[in-house]
Amino acid sequence: MTQQLLGSYAVQSDIGNYDIDEHGAGIEYIKDMQFVPPIDQTDDLLEKIARLHALNRSVMLVSIAVFLNRGSAEPKGSASGIQWFCGTTGAQ
Repeated sequence: MTQQLLGSYAVQSDIGNYDIDEHGAGIEYIKDMQFVPPIDQTDDLLEKIARLHALNRSVMLVSIAVFLNRGSAEPKGSASGIQWFCGTTGAQ
């Protein structure tokens, strides 16, 4: 299950939300992506990844929100005792 879930997140990260009009109903849209060693990458695995990808709508937004929430709310420290904060900036 871990391979399928991580694979679906990789697809989500690479191409965004699943859209049946754009990606079709099969696995052709992810056929060229490599998730595991070629010998282990079966059509069955790709079908499971595609099925989970279709359910991942807006997962990236949730992940980013959690990261921002945790990163900005908690000061971090280093071995030298210097305190630092994690933050982000937008880019265009």
